[in-house]
Amino acid sequence: MNRADIVKKVNAALERAGDVVPAGTLVRATTGYDTDTGQATSTEASTPCKVLFDRSQQTIKDFLSGVTIAPTDLVAWLGYMTFGAKGGDVLRMDGQPDRTVVWCEDLLQLGALYLVVVR
Repeated sequence: MNRADIVKKVNAALERAGDVVPAGTLVRATTGYDTDTGQATSTEASTPCKVLFDRSQQTIKDFLSGVTIAPTDLVAWLGYMTFGAKGGDVLRMDGQPDRTVVWCEDLLQLGALYLVVVR
């Protein structure tokens, strides 16, 4: 099975999960340059995502040893995105405060499923 097939399977599973795996939006601030004005510009890129919060101490033990996790931080798996997560991105979900990605790892190295710590 190649990378594209695995990504399709992960995305299909997250889509089939429906509201069991809530939807969110991952937002990344980007900086550009306006050649007409000579000024830097700030914009946002965003992608819909599926968010599976993980409160398992085993996940923390297995994957996050050495990562400082504050009491208010949340651990989550993110998938179903058009671009991968990275530190500094903002996770937005209806009815919840925005949270910033403070640690991120593409554990499968496929761009399909990211383990993140959000603050």
